Amino acid sequence: MSELRRSTTLIALFVRNVRTRSHNAAVWYRRDGTILCRTWNDLGIDVFRAAAAIRATGVAPGDRVAFGCSNRYEWLITDLAILGVGAVHLPIHNTLTGPQIRYQVADSGAKLVIVAGDEQLAKLNEPEVLPDGVHV
Repeated sequence: MSELRRSTTLIALFVRNVRTRSHNAAVWYRRDGTILCRTWNDLGIDVFRAAAAIRATGVAPGDRVAFGCSNRYEWLITDLAILGVGAVHLPIHNTLTGPQIRYQVADSGAKLVIVAGDEQLAKLNEPEVLPDGVHV
């Protein structure tokens, strides 16, 4: 418990684990019926790449990023990447319709929307789903 008290943020704790436990297993997940393991180093590489991609869209600390994805490895990566750039994660539930997503994105002031999969992307391609200036 004292280890958690010394860390000021979730990202600080994550980075420390990447540095000090790089070859240890960090997460196990299932993909196409196969159980896969990612080390802290693997996880760190994936998160830092995703954070760089998010930054490249112009997202800055304090900006809101909407994210629609089912519970899977990429959700973890994207959540940590959003937090890592200092942005605010706005989760979008998979069952929402295009107009419901538009309302959440517009009401939150999100600058970026990230979705996983063609079904979620199709909702965003409906006419007038996203406010002007929002990147997908």
